Amino acid sequence: QARSLLGASLGRQALPASTKRRAIVGSADMAIARFGLLMAASLTTSCVSLDVAPIVAGDSPNETKKERVLAEAQEAYESALKTAEHAMNKTKSYIKGLPSNKSQAEDAAESIEESVESAAAKEQREAEEAFQSRLSDLKNASWSNKSVHELAKAARKAAEKVGKVGSDEAKAMKKAFKKERKEEKAEARRVGGSAESAARAALKAAKGLERAQRHGGVKERVYEGEFGHREHLTEHMEDAAEDLRGDAEEAVEKFFDLVEEDVEEAAHAAREKAKARAKELGGAAKKAEAEAKKAAAEAKKEEAKKAEAAGENRTESTTSTEEDGKKDEGKAWDAEEADNHSSVASDGGSTALAGVAAARSLPYLLLAWAFALLSAFAVALRLQKTRNIREQPLLG
Repeated sequence: QARSLLGASLGRQALPASTKRRAIVGSADMAIARFGLLMAASLTTSCVSLDVAPIVAGDSPNETKKERVLAEAQEAYESALKTAEHAMNKTKSYIKGLPSNKSQAEDAAESIEESVESAAAKEQREAEEAFQSRLSDLKNASWSNKSVHELAKAARKAAEKVGKVGSDEAKAMKKAFKKERKEEKAEARRVGGSAESAARAALKAAKGLERAQRHGGVKERVYEGEFGHREHLTEHMEDAAEDLRGDAEEAVEKFFDLVEEDVEEAAHAAREKAKARAKELGGAAKKAEAEAKKAAAEAKKEEAKKAEAAGENRTESTTSTEEDGKKDEGKAWDAEEADNHSSVASDGGSTALAGVAAARSLPYLLLAWAFALLSAFAVALRLQKTRNIREQPLLG
């Protein structure tokens, strides 16, 4: 190839041998030089494709590393600066989007009230149903005073339960309000805190860039001036982020102060409504108790009347039974007398004779009874005298 090039350049002219040798050597050197350039270009292309900085005359690996570190530090600072700016803009948007007027506060309070009422609706309904059941039991109570007393007590407790549910609803409103305020204040701190953290990260990246410039061979006058500018910028951003966080928290606090007024009013209304309802149900229970006691007293009177009537019936029945017995006895006696008379009549004269004999012996019987009485009196008198004679010496 060198020879053909040489021949073409000389136009195929006849040259001396020495001239030919010099031409051949020169052509060979040129070919070698061209080959070297081609290889260098190929290596350069390979280094670029592999993201490796080519080593040229006058450069060293240390200098290439410093440049890479410097480039990375510059990129990190710019990224941190963008992140801080984005966080601050986000905080500003958050503050701008916060509700702030009275109408919005009323809507927020109404939302809290509705959510609490919805959650307590089931318990309220169950308490009302329980009271109505106890009231029905009281109205249908038996005549026992103990039963009425126990049922009335259960009804009063059920009425108190209804009032307690309403009072708990008022407490739940305040609790829900405090929870929402706490969550929103935490969100304000989080958003504002993110901006502060991003500003601090940008300041840290600025210090890293200043260090990379110092070790990368940048002149002191240059990197110190640039760092001063970056430090001032990031510190200003940090202060601004801190102010934004404070503004966000203050905006949340002011808004929820407005909400609290409406929530307090709603809670007070719910509490008063619960008290009125409990009083109303308590009155209904008291009325039902009085009616039940009255019904029990009337039932007792009715029972007493029935018992008295039953006793009178038993007395009349007994009296009539006794009278019937006497009548029967009289009839039996008459029948017996009739039988006796008939037997006497049948005996005839024997009975008449016996009667005459009994009539004649009657004076003698009376005389015997009188003699017996006189004898007994004499004996008693004698015994009394004997007792008096024996007791005289003792008296003397």
